[in-house]
Amino acid sequence: MAKRKAAMVLYSIEESLGRYILENESSVTCQASGFEDIKIQDVIEKTYLDEIFQLVIRATKDTTEEIAIKRLYQLAHDLNLFEIRNTIAHPNRPFLDVYWYRVAAIAADPVFETLGIREIRAVLYSAEKGIIEEPPEGWDKKYSWAIPNNLPVKFESDITGLIGRQKELTELKEKIASPRINTAAVIAPGGYGKTALVLDLLKEIVSTPDSTKWADAVCYITLKTETWENDGFVKLDAASEIKAVEQLIADHLGIIFDEYIDDIDQAIQEFSDKRIVLCIDNLETILRDNDLLFYSFVEKLPRDWKVIVTSRVIITNAYIYSLSELKEKSAIHLARLYNRNKGGDELPQEKYVKISKDCYFNPLAIKMTLDMYISGKEIPDSITAAKSNIAYFSFSNLIESLSKEALQVLELIFIESESSRKLICEILELTADEAASAINELSRTSLINRSSENDKESYEINGSIKDLLIINPKCLEIRANIQGKLNKQKAVSKEIDIQQKAYNIPEWHFQYIPAEADDGLKILMKEFAKLRFSKNTNKEKISSVYAKFKQSEEHYNSDYLFVRSYAKLLESMLLVAEAKKYYLKALSLNNDKFTRYFVARFLFDQADYDGSLEQYLKLVSEINLTEYEPKYKPFYDSIYQGYFLSHLFKGEYEPVLEYTKKWKEETVFRSLFGTFRASSYKRKIETFAHHDVASILDCLNSATKILDDVYRTDGYSQVSCTQGIKIIEEIVYFLNREVFYRNRESECVNLLNFCDKHLVDIVDAARNRSSEEIRLIANSLAGIPLSENPFSNKRHWRSLTSFSFKNAIEKTEIPSQYELVEVVRIANNPKGGRTNFLFAEDQNDQEYFVHFDTTENCDWNDWLQIQVGTKLAVIESIRVEGKSAKTVRKCYLVNS
Repeated sequence: MAKRKAAMVLYSIEESLGRYILENESSVTCQASGFEDIKIQDVIEKTYLDEIFQLVIRATKDTTEEIAIKRLYQLAHDLNLFEIRNTIAHPNRPFLDVYWYRVAAIAADPVFETLGIREIRAVLYSAEKGIIEEPPEGWDKKYSWAIPNNLPVKFESDITGLIGRQKELTELKEKIASPRINTAAVIAPGGYGKTALVLDLLKEIVSTPDSTKWADAVCYITLKTETWENDGFVKLDAASEIKAVEQLIADHLGIIFDEYIDDIDQAIQEFSDKRIVLCIDNLETILRDNDLLFYSFVEKLPRDWKVIVTSRVIITNAYIYSLSELKEKSAIHLARLYNRNKGGDELPQEKYVKISKDCYFNPLAIKMTLDMYISGKEIPDSITAAKSNIAYFSFSNLIESLSKEALQVLELIFIESESSRKLICEILELTADEAASAINELSRTSLINRSSENDKESYEINGSIKDLLIINPKCLEIRANIQGKLNKQKAVSKEIDIQQKAYNIPEWHFQYIPAEADDGLKILMKEFAKLRFSKNTNKEKISSVYAKFKQSEEHYNSDYLFVRSYAKLLESMLLVAEAKKYYLKALSLNNDKFTRYFVARFLFDQADYDGSLEQYLKLVSEINLTEYEPKYKPFYDSIYQGYFLSHLFKGEYEPVLEYTKKWKEETVFRSLFGTFRASSYKRKIETFAHHDVASILDCLNSATKILDDVYRTDGYSQVSCTQGIKIIEEIVYFLNREVFYRNRESECVNLLNFCDKHLVDIVDAARNRSSEEIRLIANSLAGIPLSENPFSNKRHWRSLTSFSFKNAIEKTEIPSQYELVEVVRIANNPKGGRTNFLFAEDQNDQEYFVHFDTTENCDWNDWLQIQVGTKLAVIESIRVEGKSAKTVRKCYLVNS
C-alpha cells in the first residue's frame, strides 16, 4: 500500500513539474543557448526526475522562486528521492515504509504552492486517505498554514515574476526578520518596482513556515497621495491622511483576525500580543510634508509590530533600503519575457537590449514601451519618449493608442475599483462582445489587473498607473460622464429602495425588489414592473425591455431574481415554454418559498394543475412546519387558495374536504378553510346527475351552512364573498326548476333564506360585482312559487324587483318633438354600484350617450331601476367629433 501511495504522489510531482516547465517554456528557452531549435516537449519526454528539477530551476532563473526550488532540489537529494524513484520503477527491489514518508515530505513542501502547483497537495491528501480519486472539498486546508494576511490575489509582477530582484529580496527579508529592526523603508524613483518587490517579500513571508517564528500576521495598506474632486486635482492633507492610514489598518486587521475593530487604538489594544508586519505603500505625502506625524504613529505601535513603507523620499529613524535600476541582463530578460507573455511578436535580441538601455533599465518604462509596441506603436518613438519622461510619457502614449471603448472601460475601472464585466456593460451601454473586446485590449497592457473569485471576474487599475491616470487631461471629460452615470444609477437604486419602503410592498409580490440586489438589476426589475402595470403598454416598450433583459442575461444568469423576472416577462409576452424554463431555473438557483410561489402560480395559470399542486403542497407543508408570523398572513392565504383551487380545478373535491375537516378549530385560517370547504361542496354537485335532487340540495345546504357560519363569525372577506356569489348563482339555477321546489320545499326555503340574509353584503364585498346583480338575482329568486319565499314576501325585495318609475312620464306628456330610444347597454363600474351614464339606440341603430344629469325627470332611485329595454325620449342631442354615439343634452324617462 505504501509503495502504491508513493508511486501515485511521485508521479503527480513529475507530471506537475513537467507541466510547469511547458507553461513557462519561454523562461526555459531564454536561459538556453540556440533559442531557435530547442523543443521543450521533446526534452521533457526524454528527461529523468533529476533533469526535470534542473529545467524547473532554469524556468525560475532570476526570479523569487529560484532559491525555493533549489532548496527543494537539495531536499530531494538529501532524502534520496531519485533512489526511491528507481525503486518504484523496479518491482524486485524492496520498498521501505520510510520511502513513503520521504515522498510525502517533498509533496507537502510549500514551494509547490509558491509555484502555483496545487494538484500535488490534492494527490497527497487522497493518498493519505488510501483513495485514488478527487479529494473532497476543503482538502487544501489540511496543509494550510499560511500566516493570516490581506495580500491581493493578483501581483504586479505576476506576468513575468519578479525579475532580477532576488538579491534585494533576500537582503530585505533578512533585515525585516531581524529583532533589531522594527521600521524599514524601500526608497526609489517611480517605476523601479518598489511595490512589486515589497509585495513579493510579503508573499514569501506569509508562505514560508519559518516566518511563523517572528510574524503572526501581515497587513498591507496602499495609499493615494492625490484625489480628484469637483473637476479638480486636489492634494490630500497630511494630517487627514495619517488618520486614514490608522483607520485602514484598524479595518484590515479586523478583517484579518475576524474581529470588529473601531479604530487604531482598539486595534493596538486587541492585538498588542501579536507580531504584526505592517506595510504602507506610497507614503510620500506624510514623509515629505509632515514626517513627525508618521514617527508619532510608529512610536505608539506595540513593540513586536514591524513597519515597512515604500516611498520616493527618504525617511529617517528607519532601516533604508535604496532600490536601484535593474541590471542590464535582468532588464533584457524582463523585456523578453514581458513581450512574450503579453503576446507580442518576437523581437531580435538587439531590440530588447536597446529598449532596456534606453529606458534606463526602469521596469515600468520597459513594460510601458512594450505595451505601446503591442498596441501598434513604433518602438523608436516609444524609446525616444522614454528618454525624456520614462513612466509618464509611456503612459500618455499608451492612452493615445487605446480605442474609445477601451478608454471608457479604463476610466470606469479607475472610478469604480474592482469593476465587473456586468457593470461595464450597464454603465457604458456596451454589448457583451464590445466589452470583451475592450477588456482584452486593456489586458494586453500593464494598465489593469484581472482577478477571479467565486467564479466572478473583476478588474482594477494597476497600482503603479493610478497616479498617472488621475491627471491625464484626455480622460477628464470621459471620467466626468462616467461618474455622472454611476451617480445616476446609485440615485435611482436608492429611490427604488425608498419607494419599496413607502409602499410597503411585501416580499411575495412581483414588484418587490430586495434592497441588497445589485443596482443595475434593481433598475431592470423596476422598469419591467412599471411596464407590466402600465395602462398604455405597447409592443415597442415590451420589445425594448425584452432586449435589455436579453443583453443582461449573460451577467445575471446565475441571479435568481433576474431569472425569475425574466420568466415573468416571457410569460407576459405569451412565450409560455420559455417562461416555464426560466421559472424552473430560478427555482433551481434559489429554492425559497417566494420563488416556489411564483412557479406555482405560473403553472396554475397555464392549467398545469398537477404541477401547481406539487409546488403548493411543498409550500403548505412548509407553513405547517414554520412558526406563524402575522406579517405573512396574506401570503399564506394566497398559498392555501392556490392549493385548494389546484385540487378543485383538477376535479378533486375530496382532498379539500378532508384537509378542511376541522376548519372550525382553525384560529388563523378559519374563514379561508371554511370558504373552500363550502366551495368543494359546490364543486361536488358537478359529479351528480341533474335529476339527483337530494344530493344536489344536500351539497348546497352544506355549503350555505358553512358560509353562514363564516359570515357570522369572521365577516365578509373578498375570498369568501367571491365563492359565496358562485354558490348563490348555483341556487338560482337549480331552484328555478320545478322538480326542486315542488319536492323539497323546506330545503329550498333554507337556501332562499341564506340568500335573503347575505346577498347584499356578498355582492358589496365581492370584486367586480355591481348592485345591478342584486336586483337581477332577487328578481330571479322572487319568481320561485314558494309560500315562504322571502324575495316575494318582503317589501324591500318586492320594491327592488318591480320596475315602476316614480317620475317617469307617458309619451303623450313629452313637451316637444323627441326621438324615442331604448337602453341597450349600462356601463360597468369596477368599484361596484351603478355608473352615472349609459347607452341607448333609436330604431335606426343610431347610438346615444346618456348621462344621469341630462335626464330631466329621473332621480337616483329611478336611475338605479333603469335596465336594458327602458325607453327614453331624447329632446336634444349633439354629435361630438371623433365619437360615433350622439351626446344627449336633454331627455325624459318614459313609461313603456
